[in-house]
Amino acid sequence: MSAMLKVQKKPQLSLKEAYDQLLAVIKESEEFEANLVKEFGSQEAVMNARDEWSTRPEAIRLQFDEEWDVIQLIYERVPVIFRGM
Repeated sequence: MSAMLKVQKKPQLSLKEAYDQLLAVIKESEEFEANLVKEFGSQEAVMNARDEWSTRPEAIRLQFDEEWDVIQLIYERVPVIFRGM
């Protein structure tokens, strides 16, 4: 018997199953967006909050989790004048 690992394929979704999953994600996204608008008062306030959060170190780390150590190392080596401080 060969040493190759057996790859188990997940059963392929039917077109209807994939469509139903897509609709569920869209519905969940719309509900989440509606709750944010309710919480912040307007779509513009939601967008401003997202923009503000996306520049925070925690958000950047979530987006680039695998590269975070490299980003941190480069940032520490860049002179302060180039960091805008």
